Amino acid sequence: MSARIFGDSSCAVMNRPGLCADGYVRLDFATLLGIPLHHLVSGLDDDPAGSLRCGSRLATISGYTEWISKSHPILTIGWDWFIASCGYQLTGKPRSNIMLIDSNANDLGPVRTEDLLIERLAHMQWQEATSRFITSRYI
Repeated sequence: MSARIFGDSSCAVMNRPGLCADGYVRLDFATLLGIPLHHLVSGLDDDPAGSLRCGSRLATISGYTEWISKSHPILTIGWDWFIASCGYQLTGKPRSNIMLIDSNANDLGPVRTEDLLIERLAHMQWQEATSRFITSRYI
């Protein structure tokens, strides 16, 4: 797979970086793996909707985290998490301005892109950075 980031309104034709007219940055998965992502912000949910309950007491702590690239255009990925007995766990699907493409510059679509973003998150030490930020922000 070639390393390509597409920009402008004709994203599949132009090969210079930039936001597409629909707000996405299009790139292939190999390129995404090579772009470092940096912690921007994390926070705790004020009222964790759908939290697990033990009697009338909440049994989970949940929150969100947002990561960005320092590349141009800026890539952004955010997701929700909760703390389980084994540590921080991703919950749901990530939100992003990324649309992954195949070798023919065709969109993989939102569902496949979300699945591959989850795979990308598995290559990061996001739990440690998120925990440090949460600790410094709230304690």
